[in-house]
Amino acid sequence: MTIGEHIRDQRLRQGLTQRELGERAGIAEPTIRRYELGKLNPKIETVEKIAKALGVPTIEFYDDPYPVRSLELRKRVCSCRYVFGFYYQVEACCILSESP
Repeated sequence: MTIGEHIRDQRLRQGLTQRELGERAGIAEPTIRRYELGKLNPKIETVEKIAKALGVPTIEFYDDPYPVRSLELRKRVCSCRYVFGFYYQVEACCILSESP
């Protein structure tokens, strides 16, 4: 699934319209629509806003829980901790080697 499909799925599970999600996240309704249709890809900061508005972890929007190659953003997306050369995801206990 794409990020947009995940956004749509989570929104529909909660019975929200695109307008309602947009209002909660501070994002215009047409922009939410474009994300869901895959016509626009949200920045990680935007995905975080949408996740917060829906009350779900950001990682719920990614099939690959490590979509971001930047280590700093990877920590923000996955809530990882570095232990003995590996990054462990706190919530799901997934392991990510130091170099992708």
